[in-house]
Amino acid sequence: MKKLTSLLLLLSMIAGTVLFAIPVGAQEAYYPELEGITMYAMGDSYFGGSSLGKDVTWVNKLGNKYKMNYENYGIGGSTMSDYVLDKSPMVGRVKRMRKTDANIILLEGGRNDRSQLVPLGDRDSRNTKTFYGAINYMVDYFLEQYPSALIILVTAWKHSNNTSTGYSNVTYANVMKDIAEYRNDPRVICFYAADPELSGVDMDDRDFRIKYCIKPDDVSHLNDEGMNYVLPKIEKFIAEEYIKYLNYLNPPATTVEETTTAPETTAEATTAEETVDCGMPDNTTTEPVSEKGCGGFISFASLSVLICGACIVLFKKKKIW
Repeated sequence: MKKLTSLLLLLSMIAGTVLFAIPVGAQEAYYPELEGITMYAMGDSYFGGSSLGKDVTWVNKLGNKYKMNYENYGIGGSTMSDYVLDKSPMVGRVKRMRKTDANIILLEGGRNDRSQLVPLGDRDSRNTKTFYGAINYMVDYFLEQYPSALIILVTAWKHSNNTSTGYSNVTYANVMKDIAEYRNDPRVICFYAADPELSGVDMDDRDFRIKYCIKPDDVSHLNDEGMNYVLPKIEKFIAEEYIKYLNYLNPPATTVEETTTAPETTAEATTAEETVDCGMPDNTTTEPVSEKGCGGFISFASLSVLICGACIVLFKKKKIW
């Protein structure tokens, strides 16, 4: 019976050690600033979900997680420009979006414009038959229709195959990035998904496609596991940029400097003050909060040790062994 006692004690120690070892940072990130906001997403099959449907997309997963008022306008095969008219061009669909104001507008595309050989056009163009012009046209409309919204341009994934024009996904992604930078407007930014280090997606990598795409030869559409994989990365980007945008709209109040002269302090007092660390947070950045539950792990660990210990004492008193 002494062996049983030793085993119980060992199990208690292991349970406590394992549960205490779970780092708080391992919990899922959560950004309260995104709770209940209004978000509209215009795009192609990246947002439409291809054969899986919209519910599996990271857009819908993000909206559901934060209980947003959101609408996903993704349609498979949709081009941004109306260079061709039979591909549900987004420039013809934007005015059918909800008219109520929004907090975030996502505008995604380029993959189908590439396959339809849509000409790039010029930076300042509003000619919707070109890629530059179509995006500028829609951004102008969003800025007017949704004056409080942060507009996020979302590029296509990286894939290096070129069309007959010599353009690839990256070519069209670079146009979207260029528009955001050229406008130099805090209300218009770009999520450059063609950078695998940012998005985590590299469609040139067959091993990646085998694991995260609907089919191994599919260079565009993520499966459910792929959507879950990219969600935290895109969520972090959107949340951090939205927080910056909120600070732009409502800059932190500055404190008025004291006009009176502070009394002189002694060298000793000054030294003592300098060594004190009050642990106050830096207000220039906002960190995500963890999902509730990390404290529960620690409490459970402590409880497991107490329960096992109590069992041992109880069994001894009753002389079970």
